[in-house]
Amino acid sequence: MELFLRTVAPKLLAGQTTFNIINYQGKSRMLAELPNRLRAYRKRMDREDIRLVILIDKDNADCAELKRTLEEFARNADIPTKAHPSPQQSYSAITRIVIHELEAWYFGDVQALRAAFPGVPASLAAQQPYREPDAIQNAWESLHRLLQRHGRMGKTFPKQRVACTLAPFMKIDENTSKSFIHFISGVRALIEATPTGKP
Repeated sequence: MELFLRTVAPKLLAGQTTFNIINYQGKSRMLAELPNRLRAYRKRMDREDIRLVILIDKDNADCAELKRTLEEFARNADIPTKAHPSPQQSYSAITRIVIHELEAWYFGDVQALRAAFPGVPASLAAQQPYREPDAIQNAWESLHRLLQRHGRMGKTFPKQRVACTLAPFMKIDENTSKSFIHFISGVRALIEATPTGKP
């Protein structure tokens, strides 16, 4: 995810702001450490314009419950989110969930897949089970099998190499994954929002 975002974020932000990505090296560690990190950020927000994008894979979790957990972390840190803004309708954070995994976002841009891995058929988006990227279970396994089938991958699936190879071809406004579209629209709204602690 970090490698993917380091390529995609500049396309999305278009020089409007700088960014930093914090990689927790796993979902469990992220959920354990995020509350303290959010409280630390809140202390800085009255003097710095900081916006936060909290992004996590759904995997096998309940989406609504995971969203509630992230929103509760922000609320306990006194950080208004887009879903729960301040009384003045300002906010400094959004919470977003990748459904189900990052690789589902790849399936949302078949042209990028084909550019990165020649041999992937142009008809992929019309085939079951690829018509709805967010409905693909175990998306990384599905992508591995697809690339193996078309001679673009061996027995192992190097996620980092795949991310670095594919991300440069991604077009952020042409993806069919609903969770990717939701992520993009949320970040754009966050850039334009009045941040916490500002008039």
